[in-house]
Amino acid sequence: MNKKFYVIMFAVLAFAMIFSACGPAAAPEVEEVVEEVEEVEEVEEVAEPRDETKVGVKVIDSQTLELTFLKPGLFNASVAGMWMGYAQPSWAIEEHGDRWFEPGNVETYGPFTLKDWIHDYDATLIKNPFWVGTEYSPAPALDEVNFRFLDPIPALSEYEAGIMDVAAVPAEDMDRVKTDPVLSAEYVESGVFCSYYYGFNTAAPPMDDVRVRRAFSLAIDRAGLIDNVLKGAQTPARWVANPGLAGAPTMETHPEAGIGYDPVAAVAELQAYLDETGQTAADLDITLLHNESSQHALIAEAIQAMWKDTLGVEIKIAAQEWKVYLELTSSPDTPQIFRLGWCLDYPDANNFTHELFALCGNSNACDEGEVYGGIQWFNQEYEDLMDQAAAETDNAVRQDLYAEAADIIYGTDAAVAPIYWYGRQTLTKPYITRTFGVGGHEYFDKWDTTKDPKVVTFALGYGDIPTLDPSMAEDTSSIQLDLLMFPGVTRANEETSVVEPAMAESWDVSEDGLVYTFHIKEGVSWVKYDEVLDAVVEVTDEEGNVRYVTADDFYYGFIRTLKKETGSPYAYVLDMVLAGAEDFHYADE
Repeated sequence: MNKKFYVIMFAVLAFAMIFSACGPAAAPEVEEVVEEVEEVEEVEEVAEPRDETKVGVKVIDSQTLELTFLKPGLFNASVAGMWMGYAQPSWAIEEHGDRWFEPGNVETYGPFTLKDWIHDYDATLIKNPFWVGTEYSPAPALDEVNFRFLDPIPALSEYEAGIMDVAAVPAEDMDRVKTDPVLSAEYVESGVFCSYYYGFNTAAPPMDDVRVRRAFSLAIDRAGLIDNVLKGAQTPARWVANPGLAGAPTMETHPEAGIGYDPVAAVAELQAYLDETGQTAADLDITLLHNESSQHALIAEAIQAMWKDTLGVEIKIAAQEWKVYLELTSSPDTPQIFRLGWCLDYPDANNFTHELFALCGNSNACDEGEVYGGIQWFNQEYEDLMDQAAAETDNAVRQDLYAEAADIIYGTDAAVAPIYWYGRQTLTKPYITRTFGVGGHEYFDKWDTTKDPKVVTFALGYGDIPTLDPSMAEDTSSIQLDLLMFPGVTRANEETSVVEPAMAESWDVSEDGLVYTFHIKEGVSWVKYDEVLDAVVEVTDEEGNVRYVTADDFYYGFIRTLKKETGSPYAYVLDMVLAGAEDFHYADE
């Protein structure tokens, strides 16, 4: 509405100025211009100013935060604890601007805080001695956690050299690791609620034809990819939401949901398209883009070969640096085929279906309600199923609804090709005591080591962390560090996915399931690492008083995320669930 107002006004003024310059004889009647301006003024009157008091986030008192949701949902308490709603230090952000989360500036309150960050090399978190711990988040036993930005192949080399304490096992080394007497004893396979998929830009030819998309998805031999290339604990996926998530279908309950491997059907689908358009497979010009990673390259090459062998199509493969890749795959220039992975934000199928692929979802970007980037897909039936499944409280009924939605997006419309559900193959030195999180994140406050000093070095993955700003984080690496430094009101147990208290010691829910009242833990101080003292210190205000985390800090985090000028890539999640959030997010400035 705001954009439309300025476009109309600019056109009216420009029109009047041009004709005035041409002389009186060429000018339009004054009444015509006045009518145009009056129409514009009517549009301006309809627009509402941004009013944060209408957002479903309210401070009751210094330690009580109230959130009002649009609909009841089993996952509302989980959403409340997501990183875009973490408490944030308004004073530090106002002082340092976009550099507030850099070393020396950042102030946190969780089990760890940032000690150092050498961009493109590593980041080190140090234990927060002022975090006294809770039943669910203990005071850390580790002194520091060093996160190295390494691809799995060099990370494994450093692990074998004794430099790295924990490392993933790349597919290229899987056979060797499993047969090595030392490494096999340190090898563990574990489940993880993460999914790997290829998105199709449904607006980009030839992927704008559903037959081409369906052919490409049907031609992926998912089991063969795992058995012959990845050789790990992955499972072929017919849909994206991992079985085991609340509401997600399982292979036992819905074995035919979604889409699978069917090379005969794949050939028939593509041939129907080629016959209709008068083309051959050789005429198709298609590019698959992935972010830089040896693992993603390996997978892309394997699937490239499948498409050539089954469909006779020779596709091109390209790679891009992660931060640029994220921007590109959320824009109208999204490539024809792109890879992404998704790990749970909260343990519910809604997070892998609605938040990912519904209109304005993470892989289906929108602009003012219209598809804009990612898969660029809309299906009203799918949207309706998302609403029904979110409001349903019977888990079996929810499974049926999400299975029906899977048939639409992966089968009927084939906007996405699910590939596999992650498994984790990791090596851990015997002197490390650790947990294995099912969500793709590790809670290092529960880890320990017999090493002295108690420092663990961990390969976080290839590429620098894009940001440590909770409002701006959208990748697994950034979120991993943020959840250690800025606990939310709740968090999911890393091993069971059960929602537990974090900064909220408890919460109450209204009878209609819409209003959640969180009681924030008292006496948790804001801290920062002091390089001169080589110690973590409490943050004080202008009068020298220690700053403690309050409901106002959480309020600030939610509202800052929702402000359009912040540019939060995850504000859309709050738009979808919090009362008044969307209107506030898109209101006129």
